[in-house]
Amino acid sequence: MIDNKKLGGLLGLANRGRKLVYGEVAHKAIADKKSKLLLISDEASARTTEKLINRAKYYEMTYYIVDDYTLNNSTGNANKKYLVVLDAGFSKGIEEICKEM
Repeated sequence: MIDNKKLGGLLGLANRGRKLVYGEVAHKAIADKKSKLLLISDEASARTTEKLINRAKYYEMTYYIVDDYTLNNSTGNANKKYLVVLDAGFSKGIEEICKEM
């Protein structure tokens, strides 16, 4: 299981440092290969999840499905279903936490 406290802390720091993007900016970051990691909420619709996973696979990008509460609470957003991490350092730390599942 993912340690939600550690993951939330890292996401909060990354958000504060403006290293997270959402929505159309996230899609553009994935296509431009500026993104390092994709996090998808477990409450995202099946269609959204499938589209994001296909996009991540096409651009050879790592992705994880995480708890919706952790994703939104730690970033201070209410309804985000996915986000992209732009910084290599934050993405490495988040990947380590997600791999512990």
